[in-house]
Amino acid sequence: MPGYIPPVGFRFDVRVVDKLEAAFTASASMGITDDVDGSFQDVAGISVEYPTESYQAGGENRYVYQLPQPAKYSKLVLKRGLVTDFSNLSDWCQETFESNLGKILTKTLVVSLLGESGMPVMVWYFTNAYPVKWEASNFNSMDNKIVVETLEVVYQRFESISMDNALTGAVGSMSSGLGF
Repeated sequence: MPGYIPPVGFRFDVRVVDKLEAAFTASASMGITDDVDGSFQDVAGISVEYPTESYQAGGENRYVYQLPQPAKYSKLVLKRGLVTDFSNLSDWCQETFESNLGKILTKTLVVSLLGESGMPVMVWYFTNAYPVKWEASNFNSMDNKIVVETLEVVYQRFESISMDNALTGAVGSMSSGLGF
């Protein structure tokens, strides 16, 4: 691809939706938002790996089979300045943590990497997600730093789709992205 320039990672948006179908609608209207729930300073953990199990076949000494195991996903880690106003995301986390995991309300997280125009160039859908850890940064009277809240989320699986391919009609099948 002559002239291809990889996207930069400093413009992104995060949305929390109830169902995957709503995520497609949300991604179609995404762009830079003033919504506090979409404003994060850092998103990490978009990762999948297939661990393997070594198997030594009886009588075969030249090699060991590597048998694939189920996919293993990293926790999605979201960081932002501490939100003191009402936030749907904070409300969802508080509801989950106060239930002592007795009532887990799963949602779909939509992370969009934004291009120069502020529109998505790549979108990741994290299905059946729920928070497992919330943390506030240290308070220190010697530092003049913003308090950062960190949220760790687990999820069942994720799918990604290039919005360039979606615009050419591949969004219905999700075949253009990586489905894990």
